[in-house]
Amino acid sequence: MEDYEREIRSSALHQFMKVLKDEIQRLLPGKSSWIIGILITSLVFGVLHLHSSFNLGIYCTY
Repeated sequence: MEDYEREIRSSALHQFMKVLKDEIQRLLPGKSSWIIGILITSLVFGVLHLHSSFNLGIYCTY
């Protein structure tokens, strides 16, 4: 895979995760909705990487 293809896929995934975080944050009430949105999005990102390996999924969560 060429570097530019990897960059396009990576940037698309990052934009999707940003939109997901913003929508979760918008749906949750309270002052701490931003941290909960980040945590949920981080967990989703980690779960999306579990297909490679368990350690990568855990690493991507942090």
